[in-house]
Amino acid sequence: MLASIFNGFYTYGLDELVPFFTRIAVIVIVAAVLYDYFRRRLAAQIISVLNSSGAVSAETAKSAEELEKLSTGMKRKCRLMLRDTSPLRRYVMKTETASGAAWYIPPAEKTDEEGIEAIAKSQRRLPASLRGGAERSVVKMVIGIVLLIVAGELFIRFFPVLYAHFIENSKNLFS
Repeated sequence: MLASIFNGFYTYGLDELVPFFTRIAVIVIVAAVLYDYFRRRLAAQIISVLNSSGAVSAETAKSAEELEKLSTGMKRKCRLMLRDTSPLRRYVMKTETASGAAWYIPPAEKTDEEGIEAIAKSQRRLPASLRGGAERSVVKMVIGIVLLIVAGELFIRFFPVLYAHFIENSKNLFS
């Protein structure tokens, strides 16, 4: 290739840099997709356990120990997902009881209005992905990851041809 990067010891050509950085970008994107999937899955599990336990007010709030009895691993999931700065805390309220922190999901505020104004007034409306039935499919996620990897490898394969084509057709740009 015509362009290269010099670091003082060795000159790296585009034929070495493009595959390296493309694969790094694909790995970062795949890691972000998996991280997002597992965080959404944990949040949906917490919401479903709180809903099934009937925790709808400060009086009926459930502590992590009570949630642990309903579903194994809930204590750890609550510690991860229900921190004070967690976005899930917009929907899951915290109250202090004699046994420590307890959580509940207040019901959505009822309004007679419809549309965007009604949604804006009800800030505690759960998103569809947390209500159940709208979770991401594992099969679709795996297919998307495989297609992303294939697209990255195709880019690596055809980059030299595209690069040569653009350089030949843009000789007047650099003169």
